[in-house]
Amino acid sequence: MDISELEEGSAFLDTNILLYAYTTTQFSQSCETLLEKVQAEDVTGYVNSTVVDEFFHKALLTQIYIEKRLSPREAVAYVKKHRRS
Repeated sequence: MDISELEEGSAFLDTNILLYAYTTTQFSQSCETLLEKVQAEDVTGYVNSTVVDEFFHKALLTQIYIEKRLSPREAVAYVKKHRRS
């Protein structure tokens, strides 16, 4: 079953579901559809603080390696080098 086929009930939304909806992958459309159902309150979606933290961390790294034209590994090094004390 594709996650976008969920019509009712509840689902735990892990970091990958949020990331796939935020980016463009083979899973993006399914994840976007699921989040639209959550927004429409057809499906109840749950996340925890770890998922939120991981999502924003990975979204930040993605933004950095796109803007700075770095590899993912270089983006991590960039964040470590340029973090505020």
